[in-house]
Amino acid sequence: MAKIILFEGPDNNFKSSLINEIVNTHNIQNYVIIHSGKPETTGLTKEQIVLNQLEYNYNLIRNAEQISDKFDMIFLDRSYIGEYVYGQMYRDIAYKEKHLTDLEQSIFRPEIWTSVLLLDSVENRLEREDGKSLSTSEHTMQYETMLFKKFFSASTIQNKHIIDWSQTDYFNDENHKNIINNILKD
Repeated sequence: MAKIILFEGPDNNFKSSLINEIVNTHNIQNYVIIHSGKPETTGLTKEQIVLNQLEYNYNLIRNAEQISDKFDMIFLDRSYIGEYVYGQMYRDIAYKEKHLTDLEQSIFRPEIWTSVLLLDSVENRLEREDGKSLSTSEHTMQYETMLFKKFFSASTIQNKHIIDWSQTDYFNDENHKNIINNILKD
């Protein structure tokens, strides 16, 4: 049975690295990675941005489910949760938890979905900062983390995992095998 695994969290929290590790350590051959980036907002009103993002995110969910019969694994490297965080932070869009739960009603096969939130301490994130992150100050990183936790908690996806890198040395800890196995078995 196919699985759709959604990876969310702030920049530089190893989302892509973890996806690659899962693919490589479990020898997954039949997979696709869908990366959602920053939306195009030039010249658009807030209302147009919200409508465009709603359509994009609805299509992301629909398309992931439609291709689930062709792949064993579908990895979403960022998704709609990120839009609810960054839209609120940088586009002054007053997203609420209800917007997220309303969107998730379009998930027809919830049993194949797993959501993973990757977090880390502000100190660790500042050390890894490469100048490409949206949030580059301690204050904005704290706010960003709070919003990710808020929307992740509101999500109606039943299979959820939080990995907090500040609580474990994931890449050097034997527990990482258990974490990956738990993600894959849901």
